[in-house]
Amino acid sequence: MPRRAKSGALDNGEHQVPIVRRIACCHLLLRGSRWMPVSVNRKLGPNDRCSPNAAVISALLSAAIDKETIVGWLTNSAFSMREVRPDGSLSGLDFRAAALVVHADELDMEARRLGAVGIASLIAQRRVQEQNAGGLPVELREAAFERAAIQILDKLQGHSVVGVFLRDC
Repeated sequence: MPRRAKSGALDNGEHQVPIVRRIACCHLLLRGSRWMPVSVNRKLGPNDRCSPNAAVISALLSAAIDKETIVGWLTNSAFSMREVRPDGSLSGLDFRAAALVVHADELDMEARRLGAVGIASLIAQRRVQEQNAGGLPVELREAAFERAAIQILDKLQGHSVVGVFLRDC
């Protein structure tokens, strides 16, 4: 059972885990090779392509915040690459990996019941991670996290910032 350390963090016996007081979400849009902040409420369209005749690439990155510090990035941070259809609409989001996750635990339990090792959960988790990466090179993903960190820290310092939403926990 975790106990509270003098610092206010939770101590689970191995290391202290900071208490997350806020979550910050940062919405970014790729323009060329630069990530630009956009409103979290913005509906993306064909004018948001990263380059002419390319896809619309965006990121929604979520950070755990303690006081005025980013203490980590949440696993629900994700990148999306959506093609522009001939009519100007964007291709839909692919929820196949999420559907696999929903049923993976059931498949693993059935495998265990039959005396086998179930790996559907591991496969589902890997597919979600791959999908969340959006098929982007690691350099572009790292640049997005760097830009999001700047945006979030500016917001925490009281600056007017586009694309960042803070939520108290």
